[in-house]
Amino acid sequence: MRTYMILIAVLVTGCFDSIIDSPCIDGYELEAGSCVVRVAEVDAGADETVDAGDPDVVTPDAALDAFVCTADIENDPFNCGGCGQVCASGLCAAGACVGEHAGHIVAIGHDYSESNARMRHVLANAASLGIRADLGIAHYAPLGSSAEASSSALRTGLAIMGRPWHTVPLSGPEALMSGNPIDVLVIDPLRGDPAAVAADGAAWRPALDRFLADGGTVILLEGAGSVTYRFASGAGLYTLAAPTTVSGTPAVIVDAADAVVDHVPSPYLATQVSVAYQGAPAPVVATPTGATIVFHLTR
Repeated sequence: MRTYMILIAVLVTGCFDSIIDSPCIDGYELEAGSCVVRVAEVDAGADETVDAGDPDVVTPDAALDAFVCTADIENDPFNCGGCGQVCASGLCAAGACVGEHAGHIVAIGHDYSESNARMRHVLANAASLGIRADLGIAHYAPLGSSAEASSSALRTGLAIMGRPWHTVPLSGPEALMSGNPIDVLVIDPLRGDPAAVAADGAAWRPALDRFLADGGTVILLEGAGSVTYRFASGAGLYTLAAPTTVSGTPAVIVDAADAVVDHVPSPYLATQVSVAYQGAPAPVVATPTGATIVFHLTR
């Protein structure tokens, strides 16, 4: 005959509590039919303040202060150049992300008060360096300057290219910070006191640095009597002497591989008002004698 052992599980209930004082072991107490850990009562009158000066006490601030980043910031794509700086490409070398979108600085020696199709194509190409498919374009034209000519030239040039774009209001430097909807900032020919314009550029420098680091494009336009180059110097974009007028001369493409002159025939006429920068780096368009009309820098 087979023998069965029957185990009877007794559920602890409130009724069971009436049979004995408590079925729970030391340290537990009966609550709603279950044995739960007994929580010691806290003396409401006890002093609950923490002495931050006690060497045995670690406050939250002290714990944060004690945190030390041990990541390899030279090669770690999740901490590239500093803890928490993540490379979208997943590649980090020498403390810098590899394969990231470059920031672009394009200086154009045309003020677009007059323009031909080739000049407008140069401006549209420069704007097309922006990252997003539908370009967000903002203009900086403070008192004494105007964005009317460049806006008209851009509108025509981008329409011919079929590139979607929209205007974004520019409230100030803070509009360029991370998360902004601006892809391209056009700095129209600036007028006024050169020293004041340079100081204005210095005020914009932190925002422009961040904007370029995020892959933004800055286009600086120059014309007769304008001092945009002083803004550029104050902002740390480039430092050059005052440009010279070259209106009415041929503009020759000297770096056909640069995207700023993609599909732009050479030469074209530099109409009123056009200027040239002496000794400019990375020339893309120049006069026949080698004075730079357009140059393109990346960061």
